[in-house]
Amino acid sequence: MRRLLLLFLLAGSAGAARAESIDWSFTYTGFHLTWTTRHNIFGTTTREEDMPAAEITGIFRGTDLDGDGILEAGELSSFVVGAIEYTGCGVNPTRAMMCDLGHFSYVPGTRELSFSSGWHGNDEFFSGWGGWVTSGRDAVDYSYDDYSESTVTMAWTDATRLSFRQLAPVPEPATGATAAAGLALLGWRRRRH
Repeated sequence: MRRLLLLFLLAGSAGAARAESIDWSFTYTGFHLTWTTRHNIFGTTTREEDMPAAEITGIFRGTDLDGDGILEAGELSSFVVGAIEYTGCGVNPTRAMMCDLGHFSYVPGTRELSFSSGWHGNDEFFSGWGGWVTSGRDAVDYSYDDYSESTVTMAWTDATRLSFRQLAPVPEPATGATAAAGLALLGWRRRRH
């Protein structure tokens, strides 16, 4: 019986170790910003500025299911950039909000993070909005109506920096079940003796 108990606990802990979740937040800082407004009557205005404090933040969570050392889009349980959760918003798109995670890859323990994501929406009339973020290239937000179009572009530069922060791991459901089963079995065994 003792051997059976040990085998059960070892098998449960090995399964939990394989399914360890990767939980990170990231921040890109330092961009070249360009604001452009095109108006049917007043023409086009553009303003540019280097902004070292400008940032793009995000969070991702996933598990390297195939064990190849790369976390990819299909292995993500959550990917948020700004205020948009990209792993869930494509499920029930609406006219006001549609989005897509084009690609994602992260090599754990390195700074090799690559992704492209986009979103857009419109009302029933003549207004719309959207944007995208492509790491290493640019982040764009735009809006338009019958008379004008506005665009804000944050372009990556040589001064753009990436920083990571590991978040507290979220236990897998199997880990909790294994722990509860182990405690129940130990309690039963102690009561029996």
